[in-house]
Amino acid sequence: MAIQYSLHDQVLDFIQLLKGAAPKEMGKIFTQGGCYRFHLIIKTVFPGAKPYKVAYCRNPNNLTKTDFLPKHIISNIGDRYYDINGEFKLEKQKSYNILAAMTEADIKLAEKFSFVIK
Repeated sequence: MAIQYSLHDQVLDFIQLLKGAAPKEMGKIFTQGGCYRFHLIIKTVFPGAKPYKVAYCRNPNNLTKTDFLPKHIISNIGDRYYDINGEFKLEKQKSYNILAAMTEADIKLAEKFSFVIK
């Protein structure tokens, strides 16, 4: 009898498999410049994934274009969000308080992001 895994469990298992190759390094790479590339990896395995940007803003109820520059990119799959650390829940974040779907301009900018060894 085959066990049925939810999409959520499949995503978490994939993230754990990827991160398990080098947990410390993968976490660093995909949270310090490589977050959009992580989304592209996720999208390869889960084609319905959509990129979302998150940031921190002092006044999220009164945003201007310059208030919301992407600080981190996460993947939306179904009704949940993910990054290299697993499921991303905005309400549990201290560094981010706003979330939005990425525009084409955001994606062009994100394509230039890369992890740099310091």
